[in-house]
Amino acid sequence: MPFRILSVEASDAVKRERIRKRRQTGDDASEAGLQVLTQQQQLLEPLTTTEQEFVLRINNDQTLDPGHVLAALKALF
Repeated sequence: MPFRILSVEASDAVKRERIRKRRQTGDDASEAGLQVLTQQQQLLEPLTTTEQEFVLRINNDQTLDPGHVLAALKALF
């Protein structure tokens, strides 16, 4: 069965800015703040060399285009 690991990534600055904006508006269901982000980053385990071979990295610094993501996935299979 073919598979891929989809890794949606954003820069640290973008993640922090999104959290700050979410905190300011107060209308997001997530209660996770910068402390949770820091904790997640510290606990993150990098993918193994074998896993890396199956990764499709998607940059989420900008708004994602679902069509682009789907096309990238289809190209791999």
